[in-house]
Amino acid sequence: MKIWFGNSLGSKTPTISLLFGADVDYDQDGSMNESISCEETPDNKLTLMLMFNMFGDKGPHDPKSIVNEIWKSHLLITSVRNQLELYNFRKKNSRV
Repeated sequence: MKIWFGNSLGSKTPTISLLFGADVDYDQDGSMNESISCEETPDNKLTLMLMFNMFGDKGPHDPKSIVNEIWKSHLLITSVRNQLELYNFRKKNSRV
């Protein structure tokens, strides 16, 4: 997983970019799976919006709930998929 801070995709507000996957190039890869826009409310609170979250809750979120949404939308799914692939690999290769 790669996380970086900047103004992605020409955004006028600061963004946090995330890249998930097995083949992440930490030095050269500018692609991303998720972008989080960061804004300050009039009462000086931080709000975060998931820009690419097609199936989950885009927000606005506070920092704790954005971590939970990223876990549900990206990391948990990847973890379950990896466990299933490992199970199937072991099952296939344990046959005689």
